Amino acid sequence: MELKDLESKLRKNVPVISKYGPMTPRNLTNCVKKISEEEGCWYWTGCKTQLSNSYVSKIRYNNNPVKVSLLLYHNFIEDIPDNLTNIKNTCSTEDECINPWHMEIKDLKKTSELKIKESITTLGSKVDKLTFDVENFDSLKFLISLRRFEIPKIGKLNEMDDSYIQNLINLIEFPLPQDISTKCWMWNGRKRKIDERHTNREHGIRKFCGKDVYIHRLFYHNFVKDVPEYNSKIIENQVNHTCDSNGKQNGNCVNPWHMYLGTGYENIYDSHKDKTSFTLNPVKGPKHYKTKLTTYQVKELRRLREEEKTTYKKLGKMFGIHPSYASEIYKNYARKEC
Repeated sequence: MELKDLESKLRKNVPVISKYGPMTPRNLTNCVKKISEEEGCWYWTGCKTQLSNSYVSKIRYNNNPVKVSLLLYHNFIEDIPDNLTNIKNTCSTEDECINPWHMEIKDLKKTSELKIKESITTLGSKVDKLTFDVENFDSLKFLISLRRFEIPKIGKLNEMDDSYIQNLINLIEFPLPQDISTKCWMWNGRKRKIDERHTNREHGIRKFCGKDVYIHRLFYHNFVKDVPEYNSKIIENQVNHTCDSNGKQNGNCVNPWHMYLGTGYENIYDSHKDKTSFTLNPVKGPKHYKTKLTTYQVKELRRLREEEKTTYKKLGKMFGIHPSYASEIYKNYARKEC
């Protein structure tokens, strides 16, 4: 891999899209130093960030950490789309190769739509063969008839027996029988927050074989197809929701028609598409889970500094924060909403 050859292959008039823009000779030189080549594939030896069960190669570009694969693809092949994008390797290296000529853009919208159709087709073919009385609908018989045969044990997931399904039915709010495939099956049992940042995002959880499992993953495993473990090498290991409630992804829905087996990238794409992502709607100010000062305390800090010329060191001790943070608040670099 000769540097001069690569410089001659750089595209001209590369536009700035999101964090990605044209690479200077210096950027390219720093990048090449951290690449090792084996049988045509390029392997990154620099900084890597863990994402789910894999590692993503990162480099600093214009003081921002960016994906090396996207940066190279943008500069050598073609413009990356101005949205969330996933790069797929055409070589068999399990996404470790960052050679831009071994990559292709993966259309997350098309792939997620195809997977949704696959789930609907799988369940629809089963329901077409079933005959049930709408007036005397029995949810237990319906779920048992919908369940797959010879369900394997994968991690915490296994086949649900009839008695376990019976116990779950009391915790699920089913829609009318004629809307059984279109409307959400709401989980009213125990729930767990996704993380501290998502105060309104949670998934249903239940004890199964002595361990806590997510109900939506258990349902998908029993009614649609096998769900791999999180720590497996299979990238498509997440059960993503397609439904939303009040404009937000409905994590409490356990309707298998509303789920598909996909990747973390596709899940992020769905949240951005529905504008429910934390990165698009960040919680700021006193509502943030790590906030230390209320709105009143912020205004009081600025008043003390403005009127009484209180030092940042004293302000830090008074409010239990670092003096540098007190300075950022006073200069309006932090807590701008107050």
